[in-house]
Amino acid sequence: MDPLRPISQILATLARQRSADSRGTVAPGERGARHDSPSAAVPPPAPSPALEARLRARLGAMGNKKSTRQLAEAFVETVLVSELGDGMASDPGFAALTARVTTDLFANEEVAGELAGLLASYTDSADRPGA
Repeated sequence: MDPLRPISQILATLARQRSADSRGTVAPGERGARHDSPSAAVPPPAPSPALEARLRARLGAMGNKKSTRQLAEAFVETVLVSELGDGMASDPGFAALTARVTTDLFANEEVAGELAGLLASYTDSADRPGA
């Protein structure tokens, strides 16, 4: 399983909701109600090389000094900003969104294990030149 797939699915849902909200086509009570849409069956794209580089730089700089939760929040923040734009970082609700997505990822044991492994690979890669 692609370790970024759960995040890609979350981002796709957020992007659809944000796009629909900006056009005013989704009523507040209907947000998130379209999980069975045909577009949900489309596999998410692989992470871009730019996103990989951002993740490696950010998480590698944090290293093993941080808790898995802190690394995961940095991971989620980096992915969301990369996918939704740098303007997201200044949104007042962004920290709460990051914490909520991180909590949701850790709620699933399989995803939490894969995420912990992925985080370890990013922090370990800072010790290896050219990784």
